[in-house]
Amino acid sequence: MARKSRYTCKDIEYMVKDPRESAGAKPRYFRSSRDAFAHAARIAAMHGQSTLDVLVFSRAGARCYGGSEAVELFDVDPEASSFERFIFEARSQGRIP
Repeated sequence: MARKSRYTCKDIEYMVKDPRESAGAKPRYFRSSRDAFAHAARIAAMHGQSTLDVLVFSRAGARCYGGSEAVELFDVDPEASSFERFIFEARSQGRIP
């Protein structure tokens, strides 16, 4: 029997936006926060920036994401397109001697 990951919840999705969207790159969707954050960091390292949006579809998803405080935020605007947004930025400082 497959073990359920503690990093997933059926009512939460993570969308990583690539800064190259204007060049045809599509956003990627993840069920696992671990995979989404790793991908966002990878994109930022390659292209300087990426955006990760947390999409919550229900009160149960909000509770899974952040407990009772998140449920209160969800109840304020359940139709919001993004529950929380993270922006990853990376700058190369070149070789450090």
